[in-house]
Amino acid sequence: MRGRVQKAVGILGVAALALASTACGYTELHEALLRPASAPTNRVEIYLGDTLPPRPFYEVALVQVLGYGSDADVEDLNGALQARGRGLGCDGLVRVRFDLGRSIGQGYGVCVRWAEAQHGTVITTPARVPPPDAPREGTSKEHGL
Repeated sequence: MRGRVQKAVGILGVAALALASTACGYTELHEALLRPASAPTNRVEIYLGDTLPPRPFYEVALVQVLGYGSDADVEDLNGALQARGRGLGCDGLVRVRFDLGRSIGQGYGVCVRWAEAQHGTVITTPARVPPPDAPREGTSKEHGL
């Protein structure tokens, strides 16, 4: 009987060790759209810190990704930012920064599209998306006490 108990405890110990050593992690994605998204793209260029692209651009969204556990590293955070940028139809992510902690990491940046230049003027369409609670043009919000 004692041999069976020791064997069972040994098996449970190995199983617990295997479970604890497996990589557990996940990412959360947050965004704030500044303009309507467009069709998905295949490639998103990354510009870290204050480095900006050599061509004109307009902002589409602010994007943030949080990584937990084994997904709290630069590779996973960068991959998640690029995937979301492609999904929003962005050509690039500018002002990208990463902050890493012990078991959590954060990456954030501005999702942009390349602007068309015509005769020295930069065309930045489409128009901005109004905030959900903003008054419509020609109206005002009444604030009562």
